[in-house]
Amino acid sequence: MKPQPVYGAGCTLGNKRSAACSHPASGSTRKHAACSQMEVMVLNLYEWEAKKIFQEHGIPVPPSHRITKPEELRKVHLGYPLTLKVQVQSGGRGKAGGIQFAQDLKDGEAKAKDLLKMVINGSKTESLLIEPRLKI
Repeated sequence: MKPQPVYGAGCTLGNKRSAACSHPASGSTRKHAACSQMEVMVLNLYEWEAKKIFQEHGIPVPPSHRITKPEELRKVHLGYPLTLKVQVQSGGRGKAGGIQFAQDLKDGEAKAKDLLKMVINGSKTESLLIEPRLKI
């Protein structure tokens, strides 16, 4: 995924996203120092991509597999219960029902079929991240 520049990201007033903010700071006639043509690189990752990077740098992550079809769950040997997570670049997956727990293969395939049909905040689910259910 290619990082995309976001301009004016330092501005906390008015949600400006331009090369420089167009509002005065604290009622004065000058602009915020933090708003002057600040460029921030934004990199959007799926959870599975972020966990892969963590693992490559020695940060512990639970074992996981990414699937794109319900029947691929048969090749996942992590034991049960499992956690099935939709992979979308949007927050609120859990509240939207995009994280489910499966007790066995039959339950997992049925839930995977439903999860792969989900659209969360305009983002279509194209894959699921499968992990053992962890006690947290």
